[in-house]
Amino acid sequence: MTTINNSTGVKTSALSDVASKATSKNSELGKDAFLKLLVTQLSHQDPLNPTDDKEFLAQMASFSSLEQMQNLNTAMESMNKTMETSQSAMFDTIKNFNNNYVQGHTELIDKIEELTKAISELKK
Repeated sequence: MTTINNSTGVKTSALSDVASKATSKNSELGKDAFLKLLVTQLSHQDPLNPTDDKEFLAQMASFSSLEQMQNLNTAMESMNKTMETSQSAMFDTIKNFNNNYVQGHTELIDKIEELTKAISELKK
């Protein structure tokens, strides 16, 4: 039994079939699922009562917003990975610098102790 949505004239059973197929692979609706729903809605609309232009434009704006948000999310993930890599490299550089400083300082202290012993022996 096919039901008709009174406000848009679209067969709701056809939309629910497309939605269930689109969400079976993952739990979120992506760009492909959104386009499939939109095409299904347009192909199953009542010819005597077509979808309102404003509603169609709103759906396209939603699609555009979804795409931009996904692009922004991808860019943020990429930037986060770059920051993590840079932070790790900086930490390693500071760690190496610190180790070199400590090693150099230890060697300097050893040399000073040797010189102190040599001066003490010369005084005797």
